[in-house]
Amino acid sequence: MRGVLSVLFIGLLFSCAKNVSTNSIYDVGPWKVIEMTKGSKAITIKLKNTLDSPLNIHNPMDKKVKFKSENEWESVSIRYCECGASCPPPPEVILVEPQGIFTFSWDMQVEECKDENGRMSTAKSKAAEGQYLLTYYYSPVGTRGRELMEIPFEL
Repeated sequence: MRGVLSVLFIGLLFSCAKNVSTNSIYDVGPWKVIEMTKGSKAITIKLKNTLDSPLNIHNPMDKKVKFKSENEWESVSIRYCECGASCPPPPEVILVEPQGIFTFSWDMQVEECKDENGRMSTAKSKAAEGQYLLTYYYSPVGTRGRELMEIPFEL
């Protein structure tokens, strides 16, 4: 019995080391961060529209992430499409229904375009550990103004 409990405990420790998840973290305006999971290969943040009306997320594929370097926030380069590839234009807006969920996922890679003998390619590197800030603009459907949503997280 003691051996079985030891194996279960060790398994639990390893699974926790791979994925760190928190539920019902906090509210950001009309959004509730309902889950933030950091695994060894990606971070995922789930946002719930808490209103009884739909919300638009503007430029949802344009992942705007900032890294805190000393006392300043620096933009992190995250590409929607591989450098030099011909990709369809991303959607300008995604509609999130009342009580609906929007999921942000990032593979924790910083991506830069490189010119290799006239051919563009994407160079990737692992993001540094530290404080980050995810930003999106959103608005209630049918309105002109946009609100800024900022969600801090750590790697």
